[in-house]
Amino acid sequence: QTYPCIELVVVAAHGVHDAPPWLQTSSSPGTKWVCPGGKRNRPEAANAALDAANGRYCLFLDDDDLIAPGHIEKLVDRLRSSPLACAAHTDTQVINHEGVEILRYEKPYSAQRLACTNIFPIHSVLFTRDLATLHGCRFDESLPVLEDWDFWLQVSEHTEFLHIPGLSAVYRYRDRSQLVSDTLHSHHHRHWRHQVSRKWLTRLPADRISEAMAWHAEHLDHCEQQLEFSKKTHAFAIDELQRQLASTEASLSYTQQQLTQCSTERDTALQALASIYASRSWKLLDPLRWLKRKLHGTAS
Repeated sequence: QTYPCIELVVVAAHGVHDAPPWLQTSSSPGTKWVCPGGKRNRPEAANAALDAANGRYCLFLDDDDLIAPGHIEKLVDRLRSSPLACAAHTDTQVINHEGVEILRYEKPYSAQRLACTNIFPIHSVLFTRDLATLHGCRFDESLPVLEDWDFWLQVSEHTEFLHIPGLSAVYRYRDRSQLVSDTLHSHHHRHWRHQVSRKWLTRLPADRISEAMAWHAEHLDHCEQQLEFSKKTHAFAIDELQRQLASTEASLSYTQQQLTQCSTERDTALQALASIYASRSWKLLDPLRWLKRKLHGTAS
């Protein structure tokens, strides 16, 4: 990272007490190996990292995701330039296991959107640590999934999320559960989405919930109208293409007929010419043709 002053807190969520060799030999004084004891789920590991951190700002990074060299620096600079803000986010590219982009998170923060769904990959956000130490923002350790959405909802009670355009984070999408195609997994995820939603329906102010519902209803109507318009536009375009195709096929058929007729006429002419060349009269007149060429200077 181009930002020079970084404290690296590595949480051994797998429960291994001994730090890896690269960390044991690290010359950075701000590197910590935190082992809470035994295996820990994601929210437990995240809380252990918050407890161990000492810096003014915090940013999470899962071990399979990436951030560009200037990622932290630009987020820190943005927060320093806005003293009243406590969180900033930037754009994130989502790639599959083959490294192909499948999605981008690049929309600015919207409280209405966040009220209904998670809009931040966890490493796209830098936030001040006092959100945890002073305001009590913590990861809900009872949540096996969507714990980051719940955390950002807590953060949103105390601050806006400033948006810095520009891609500097990569989220590697993979099926950690190995059950993406399994209906049980989708039911599991839906169950916990309902749990988080129910929790925040009783916690968020009524006006924010109504604003979120109105926002989503408006955007749903807009999307449906755009979809219907696109369907009609595409249907018209398809009809036009089909008419052009039918016209082209008719022209091609006529051209093929003309070509067949020309080929037939050519074959007939070649046969007639061959008959002339093979006739007795042609052969009898050959000396005269030679004499003509001689008189015109073309005889060989």
